[in-house]
Amino acid sequence: MKYVIEIEWNGPASVDNPYHWEELKEHGAKRAAEMIQEGYVAGELALDIADADTDEETSYRGWWTTKSGEES
Repeated sequence: MKYVIEIEWNGPASVDNPYHWEELKEHGAKRAAEMIQEGYVAGELALDIADADTDEETSYRGWWTTKSGEES
């Protein structure tokens, strides 16, 4: 059986920083995989990303869920 992991992030009005977007995708996938190994089928996500130039942090919150997909 095939499963699909859906990940949603909330943060600033838009994720216009491509570096943040890449970190969010990587962190979301890694955290979802860890929680799936622990037996969860959904969960919350949180990540604070520091700006390299200003040291200001941007906070993002989100969630992930699994859905069964069609078999190939």
